[in-house]
Amino acid sequence: MNTPTAGEKFGILGRRTIRKPAPGQPATSGHVGLWDLAPKAGSTAHRLQQIYVSALSSVDAIEARKAEAARSGKFTPDGLKADALQFAAQQLSPVFHRGKHQIAAAKREAAELRSLIKLQPADRTDLVAAMLRAEMRDFLRSKPQAARDAFIAENLETIEPEMALAFSEVPPQISGISTVQRDALIERAMEAQHGEVLREVKELEAALVLAERAVELGREEIIKEVGTDPQQFNELAAPYESRAGVAWLRKSGDKVIVVDLDRKVNRQPTQQELETGAYFADFAEYAMANGLPADDRSAAA
Repeated sequence: MNTPTAGEKFGILGRRTIRKPAPGQPATSGHVGLWDLAPKAGSTAHRLQQIYVSALSSVDAIEARKAEAARSGKFTPDGLKADALQFAAQQLSPVFHRGKHQIAAAKREAAELRSLIKLQPADRTDLVAAMLRAEMRDFLRSKPQAARDAFIAENLETIEPEMALAFSEVPPQISGISTVQRDALIERAMEAQHGEVLREVKELEAALVLAERAVELGREEIIKEVGTDPQQFNELAAPYESRAGVAWLRKSGDKVIVVDLDRKVNRQPTQQELETGAYFADFAEYAMANGLPADDRSAAA
């Protein structure tokens, strides 16, 4: 049983770079970033966490495979390279293939959630509140630029939502604050109006950044590790990726179901399908992920 690292004890997973740095040596591989999120089990962000971890594990796996093969003494130098290439294409490329399509589906979900979060405008029929917001704008406009910038920066997390609304309802040229500051205040106002949903979206967006970086850099790294060019690797990996299978998941109320096109039913997914499936928008997206003809509508449920 592996002993948890210091980071894992505090809920931090992974590592800063795509490869583990050698003991006592500085990290030189591409920056990925530590996973410091704590997503709810079963959420899309949690699934992205699994993708992130799998990508790092795959990079570790090719290094371990090469080391083990070299220790065995069974291979010539060309044989060592061929074994690593075959292992990477057959065993590891499907991991990145599924991750890529899961990330694409998660991006669509994040965009849909973000589109639902809109700042509710102030009640323009409430004259007292309108006058108060005008005074708030006058208060900041009366300050020198440096003092105004400092006030917003220092109080952004605790500033009253009403003040944030005061600056969201007029252009920056009128309010006297910069576009960046205005956007930050609007975000603060939206937090007050859509706190839980906005937190979910921000977590999902942060998870997407980490997962996508791990998948992209991870696949690039195993190609470097096996000593081949991307085109050759892609050609060798294509058959294994097409057979990898990315399950078609859908949400049904609080439950997740899988679209089983072979049996033409919707059913409860297996644990592996939950971990490696994706929420496709339609059959065309599912077909693309699984190497099927996009116009084969007879297979769609």
